[in-house]
Amino acid sequence: METIQGKELQVVALGGSFFQPNYFMVSADPHKSDIWKKVVGKSGRIWLYQPEGSRVWVDGGKGSQGCGGRTLTFTLDDGTTQDLIGPWCSNSDACFADIGIDVRKNHVTWGCVGTERLFDQNSGRSGIGNIIWRDEEPTKGLFERVELIAWKLQQENPDLTLQVYRESEGGSSLGPVSEPMILRRARKDPSMTILDELLNI
Repeated sequence: METIQGKELQVVALGGSFFQPNYFMVSADPHKSDIWKKVVGKSGRIWLYQPEGSRVWVDGGKGSQGCGGRTLTFTLDDGTTQDLIGPWCSNSDACFADIGIDVRKNHVTWGCVGTERLFDQNSGRSGIGNIIWRDEEPTKGLFERVELIAWKLQQENPDLTLQVYRESEGGSSLGPVSEPMILRRARKDPSMTILDELLNI
């Protein structure tokens, strides 16, 4: 199966089980070959983004300790460079709210949903049993795409206590299904994608 972060994903069968792979740290620092677009947001802050990517950076302002207060240099699409002092690797929702450019559906994730929570005493790894849904391969979409699918399955099966695993380029999570944060935000913020559109995935 295709990989995320260079890791080989397990082959997961419906009705089978899945165990969380060993975790390893991934640096968020930009690669020298990365090309970025620069936009100054309504807040006056500098945002850097990639039209086909999900990572966004924002300047931290005076005295910021993002990335340990280091200065990071980014190559822009016009061939120039942009130095940001103490920048933060932000999220696509905050980027959209400030600059109005939507890269929220560019996150590559993989996940699965099951009815049982497992724990392997030998490896110390958590897992999910009786898989009822899983991605065939890593898929581009909203960061909380897998959680939205899991929440929809939970609403359709209220008598079950479902477990969900989601892996992205930045890490992974495993636990009981709960209402995704993006749904709670969508009810409060008219700039967010409407609830029905989020669930129509």
